Amino acid sequence: MKKLNKIGGLVNKIKEKFSIETIMERNRLQYVFKKITIIAVIIFSIFTIIIYETLKFSYNYQNKVYEDGYLAYTYSNKINEDVLNIRIASITHYSSYNEATEENLETYVKDIDDNIQKYKMLRNLSDEEKKLIDEFIKLNTIDIDKLKKITEDTDKLKTVTENEIEVINSSGDKRIELSNKLINCATNRIDMLNKQNRKIKKTVMYIIVIINFTMISLFILMIYIVKKISKRAEYYALYSSITGLPNKNHVANTIAKDIKLYKDRFALLISLDIDNFKAVNDTLGHDSGDKLLNDIGKRFRRVIHMQDNVYHMGGDEFLFLITSVYNKNQSEIMVNNIQNVFKEPFNIEGKKIDYVTASLGIAIINQDGSDFETLYNYADDAMYESKRLGKNRYMFYEEEMYSNVYEKTMKKKAIEEGIKNGEFKVFYQPKVSSEEKFIGAEALVRWIKEDNKIIPPSEFIEFAEEEGLIKDIGEDVIINVCKKLAEWLEKGYRDFRIAINLSAEQLIDESLCDNALKIIEKFKIPFEYIEFEVTESTIIKDFDIAIKSIKKIKSYGIKVSLDDFGTGYSSLNYLKKLEVDSVKIDKSFIDTLVFDDGTNVMVSTIIKMCHYFGYEVVAEGVEKREQIECLQDLNCDIFQGYYFGKPMKDEEFEKGFLSL
Repeated sequence: MKKLNKIGGLVNKIKEKFSIETIMERNRLQYVFKKITIIAVIIFSIFTIIIYETLKFSYNYQNKVYEDGYLAYTYSNKINEDVLNIRIASITHYSSYNEATEENLETYVKDIDDNIQKYKMLRNLSDEEKKLIDEFIKLNTIDIDKLKKITEDTDKLKTVTENEIEVINSSGDKRIELSNKLINCATNRIDMLNKQNRKIKKTVMYIIVIINFTMISLFILMIYIVKKISKRAEYYALYSSITGLPNKNHVANTIAKDIKLYKDRFALLISLDIDNFKAVNDTLGHDSGDKLLNDIGKRFRRVIHMQDNVYHMGGDEFLFLITSVYNKNQSEIMVNNIQNVFKEPFNIEGKKIDYVTASLGIAIINQDGSDFETLYNYADDAMYESKRLGKNRYMFYEEEMYSNVYEKTMKKKAIEEGIKNGEFKVFYQPKVSSEEKFIGAEALVRWIKEDNKIIPPSEFIEFAEEEGLIKDIGEDVIINVCKKLAEWLEKGYRDFRIAINLSAEQLIDESLCDNALKIIEKFKIPFEYIEFEVTESTIIKDFDIAIKSIKKIKSYGIKVSLDDFGTGYSSLNYLKKLEVDSVKIDKSFIDTLVFDDGTNVMVSTIIKMCHYFGYEVVAEGVEKREQIECLQDLNCDIFQGYYFGKPMKDEEFEKGFLSL
């Protein structure tokens, strides 16, 4: 009974482990299960066909061979019988004339001929049988001729001599001997066929055994593989495949299980996000990024205590469950130890990485929350606040952060709806030459809400960049500019250029850059009517890729301008390496140009240096006549600012500046 219960329990376990529901819940198990099932079905089908064809062949072969065997046996017996009858008929006919007997004699002779021919026509005759048949036919012809000579005088009766009886008997003896040999051959044939049939049946049985063994082996293999994958699936459900660290599912289970242990003790949940990690993926590739994450995970394990845990949440985000500290001061020591991990540069495939840091957010268990999701969200909020304040720092969660997160969420939603509803409009600010002739404009985006409230770029551009929405806004701007350009060109306006700002995402992401070029081609805009403006900070984010994109843009015949020049620390260092067409001097220089000699000298130097490299110079933020005259004296090429016109709607711009 116990054994039966054990077997029943094992069966239930197998059912539970390999039930359709379990397999369907796990995509990898489902895939493997399907593959193994298909293989098993194919093998089973092949073996089934083999068995069917073998049995079919065996049955047909058996019928044919038995038919031939028994026919041979029948024919040889009939021949034997006819030979004996001929002997009797011959003696009877010779002793007393009898027409009926004569007819019988002729019938027997004819039967022998028919049966011997039928025997000869059978399939698969052995060489011995063929030899016996040929010998019998030859002998039969001779013996029949002898009998005919003895019995040709059928009208006279005479006494049978001993010599004649001997001739009649001897003529049958040899044929009877041959027919008996044919009977033996037929019997041997049947025996041989029986042996072959038994062999075929035995082979079929072996095949059936092999099939059963194969199917059982496949089933065992399937169970083994599914169990292996099940274990791997369970492992990867709880551990990161990149770092080998426990993941979010693992930490949720841990805290949910042990939450009661932290009721009367101090414990922390720390959310950590690596700063500048995207630059690693963009420059060195994702494989190098994964190796860096693995190295970082190893360092984390070395700095935390035995009772603490570190988890890899995915991407560049990590989580710490710290239970080895007893107050906030000890917490800060632990956090500093974690941050110090990034002070020593990482070496990935011979390349030094010293520009990654970490932003941390800390939630105190039971003080800030008692369930994982709440604590995780609060630690995450604190981490984003650290990033907002300048990265490479840590923050403890505070209630005010919740309102900041809420505002951030609502702002993001508003921008997404604004993009969807077409609330981002393009305004145009004119540009003029040093001779004060109109040459083009810069396309500037403005967010106009449904209540006609205009939100300036300073309130949404940086936020949109942080949230990854700037690419959608940028694409929308390019489409609107191209639509309007197509309309203006259709009307006959010529000899001007519209400058469009490219974000860092559009410039560095090759697919976005290619998409921008495709939009221009889609609207059939001549490339000389387009100019792209990029900021120094945009280029510095990934200099090599930015330069590559700039070269590609210029290869189409599109002008490229460097915006906000002079505001970055590395402007002079990178200027000689750039392949732009023009440089825009930042408004902050123009504001003090007239009354500050130092600024005047600096602007003069920038203009001369740009001209030396072959770049045109654009002064933005020009608002006064004195500024224009001063810039003309310094040989500045192009002016842009409120003096010539504020950013305006397309209708106003067309009316005021475009002409046939």
